Amino acid sequence: YPTTRSMGVKLCKLTPTRGMCAEISTAFVIMVAGQYKLPTSSSHCITGAIMGVGLVEGWHGVNWKFFTRQFLSWVLTPLATMAPTALIFAQ
Repeated sequence: YPTTRSMGVKLCKLTPTRGMCAEISTAFVIMVAGQYKLPTSSSHCITGAIMGVGLVEGWHGVNWKFFTRQFLSWVLTPLATMAPTALIFAQ
């Protein structure tokens, strides 16, 4: 529930119709990527789709501050885990 609330309330205003549109778009992208054997993240796909339906209202339809924090966590998490993993594995 907290993740759904974050995506559907904090990122942008999500209605049932917009949610269905985002889900269908996400499924389509994942299926096409699968056909080409491309690695995809369903979390990243659904986030992009939700932002897409938010952009229907214009740039103000997306909470860019929330998205920026989320994006930074996507980038920084792998970087933050590299050093400890390398240290543990090197032992």
